Amino acid sequence: MKHRVGYEQRGFFEVDLYFSPPTTADKILKVRSFWNPSVSYSVSLRDQTCDCPDFEFRTDRDRNHISRLCKHLMVKLNEFDAFESSNEWVKLLTGMGTRGPIAAFEIRTEQTKPGLMAVNDKEDWVDFYARTTRKGETSKNASGAFHKYGWAIYQKRWSHGNYPRGGPHYRKILLQIDALDFYEQTTSPSRK
Repeated sequence: MKHRVGYEQRGFFEVDLYFSPPTTADKILKVRSFWNPSVSYSVSLRDQTCDCPDFEFRTDRDRNHISRLCKHLMVKLNEFDAFESSNEWVKLLTGMGTRGPIAAFEIRTEQTKPGLMAVNDKEDWVDFYARTTRKGETSKNASGAFHKYGWAIYQKRWSHGNYPRGGPHYRKILLQIDALDFYEQTTSPSRK
C-alpha cells in the first residue's frame, strides 16, 4: 500500500483494500445483470474476471484488491466467503452491493466514531460511510448500522443535505480533499 505523505496529519488514514481469495476450482459462474434480468455475465473467481462492461475498466487493477471487482465478482466472491478474514472496512464495502472503490480512507475525529471515505472513479464525489445512532447515542458512541452518504468534493457539501450524525466534524476533514491533490495521488493500485 502506497503511503501518502501528509494525509494522516489531516485525519485521513488509508485502508488496506486487499483480500485473500477463496481457493476454488476454476469454473465459470453465471451472474445475472442487476439492471436487465435477461442478461447474464460470466465470472471467474480464480482469475477475478467478468465479461460485463464495467469490468473492462478494471482489468488492469491488481487481483485480490477490491478495486478490481465489479458488482458481479463481488457477489460471487461473497458467496465463497472471500472477505471473511478481511478488515472491517473491506467487509463493509464488499457487503454493500456496489463495485469496489479505488481507494478508501478512515476519517477520524475526536468527536465521532471513525467513518470511511471511499474513492471511486468519479472525480467530483466520494462515498462516505458512518454508523447511525440509536436512541440516546451521540456520534462518538454510535453503534447502529452503517449508512452511505455522498460528499461533493468541489461543491464542498453533503449530497441533498443528507449527512451522518457528527457530519460537521467529518466535514472539517472532507473539506481538505482538494487541498491534498487527492485524485492526482490516488491511482489504480498496481503491484506489477
